Amino acid sequence: MCSARFARTGSITLTIISTASPPRRAVMCRFGVPVLAFCAATAGVTWLSAQASGPGSGQGNAPARIRGFSAASSAAETAREREMKAAPSPKLAEADFDVMTAEPHHTGSPYEIKLADYVADAFKSFGLDATKYEYSVLLPWPGQRRIDIVAPDPIKLQVEEEKIRGDQWADKPGILPAYNAYSPSGDVTGEIVYVNFGIPADYETLQKLGIEVKGKIVLARYGGSWRGIKPKVASEHGAIACIIYSDPHEDGYFQGEVYPDGPFRGWGMIQRGSVMDMPRYPGDPSTPGRPSKPGVERLPMDKIETFAPIPVQPLSYRDGVELLKRLKGPVAPEAWRGALPITYHIGPGPAKVHMSLRMDYGQRRLINVVGRMAGSVAPDEWIIVGSHRDAWTFGASDSVSGHVSMMAVARAMSDMMKKGWRPRRSVLFVSWDGEEQGLLGSTEWVEDLTEELKAKAAVYVNRDAGAGGLNFSSSAVHSLSRATVSRR
Repeated sequence: MCSARFARTGSITLTIISTASPPRRAVMCRFGVPVLAFCAATAGVTWLSAQASGPGSGQGNAPARIRGFSAASSAAETAREREMKAAPSPKLAEADFDVMTAEPHHTGSPYEIKLADYVADAFKSFGLDATKYEYSVLLPWPGQRRIDIVAPDPIKLQVEEEKIRGDQWADKPGILPAYNAYSPSGDVTGEIVYVNFGIPADYETLQKLGIEVKGKIVLARYGGSWRGIKPKVASEHGAIACIIYSDPHEDGYFQGEVYPDGPFRGWGMIQRGSVMDMPRYPGDPSTPGRPSKPGVERLPMDKIETFAPIPVQPLSYRDGVELLKRLKGPVAPEAWRGALPITYHIGPGPAKVHMSLRMDYGQRRLINVVGRMAGSVAPDEWIIVGSHRDAWTFGASDSVSGHVSMMAVARAMSDMMKKGWRPRRSVLFVSWDGEEQGLLGSTEWVEDLTEELKAKAAVYVNRDAGAGGLNFSSSAVHSLSRATVSRR
């Protein structure tokens, strides 16, 4: 996700991400993730090692000549890649993983700050030149969040996540309640209208049905788009608030067994996430185009353009069904129906809710950590490898698994340097902070070093959620598809 801002520097962006459903794997199978992250690290090592001499890529049973290399240098390159792929250690990756998932570490939390020191010390132990870049960013933490059904019958919705007996992680202190970052505070009352995924096409369907959301509270299900689109489009149509719930059709029992028996979201589990208007601009909402450092000019709260325009709160499908089953009006089109055991109606009403949110906005401490490995031939050309360190809670899959694989690559390349190898270009390993809320750390760093990055950045490699769930998948631009294929 960090690549969006690097586009401004004229650099090339590479993203290879493996994904799977994380809920169960992130908690119950913590020791499975480091092993998968180790596998991801070996793939990263192959690509990065090629940057030492040129743009080629090697395979374990490589042909006599590697694309981008001469016939004479291909054998040496193949041997070097084979040595580097063998270097990452599952045991060391597991040790890093255990430290980084020991406590909740959202941006600005005590453990996230402690982890910045841990990563900096690790980079130094690898022999890298480690630097911390610190910023003060505007970031909301949740206060009161209450949603009460006031008609046709009164009921207080749970709002908080369900705690499953025996889940030791859910009982740990320091977990922020479920919320949508950059929602404004608000106190509103209105009828509910179900808007499916809440994307523009859904409002076209509502218009054809003669249903308006002006003055209403919309209920949207996760999926179909990035979540920040839902309150933005709802506001454009006159809605006064937005509730986003997880439907089991996209993320629950319709897909398979739910936690703790499987990897999918259970009745009382809630998806956290940001609703910042990142297409407008990412990073600290109060300092667009400027790094959030002491003395910088900051926008007043009422001038910030990237807050969600209306109050937004996520819910589980345990609460979502209570709203849906109290709706009348037209039956929802077939494509709008989820997997709850009800008939999906659109409304408006008669379900009516009172929604009260209080967000605690304040300046929070954010720390990026950069480990630099100097190039032997072109030290002012930078290969930048980044992964975010922060998480909504423990972050086992997103993105500690990716971060651990990045550290494994840094460690492997460091071991090669001790044997006399040097990268042709400088390699920067970056531990981002504040990614989850809106690419905060990467944006502030790019705004801080814009001119230097324009001159030096050559390639950016992103490591987000590197491992999670049971199944492997990968994605890349077409020109890099060969890098995602393993040949025996």
